[in-house]
Amino acid sequence: PTLNVIFRLTNRLSHEHASTSCLNLGLKFREYISNNLDKLHHTNKLIDELAQAQNPLYAWGIGSEFLYLYENTPLKKCNLAGLIDVNTYKQSNFTVEGRSIAPPSILTDASRNAKLIITAIAYKKTIGKDLEKISYKGQIIDI
Repeated sequence: PTLNVIFRLTNRLSHEHASTSCLNLGLKFREYISNNLDKLHHTNKLIDELAQAQNPLYAWGIGSEFLYLYENTPLKKCNLAGLIDVNTYKQSNFTVEGRSIAPPSILTDASRNAKLIITAIAYKKTIGKDLEKISYKGQIIDI
């Protein structure tokens, strides 16, 4: 989530009064940050366990969520068997540290001990349906 605020200095006085909830904004920000740090800690722990197990790990959705996890968790230490995205432009034009981006069809050959993290959070339901269609045999890890 992003909060953008624009303030403009004017000579006009506002007759609007800040509500009590607005005055508690600092508290709300601290709660939000604390909750997200807790979630990141949990995600770090989960990905660290995946890195230690060294099972083949696939990541579906190579966008900002994936890149955030890649840079801020032990994801680089995992046995990344494939980076997956349905976007053919990404498949043809991008890599992540030399790793190519593949279509979902690579999951048809994934073993039963393979793990998959869905990093395209907004498309989780759609990806789940696609996984059923291709009969993915591995485990889906909820992050």
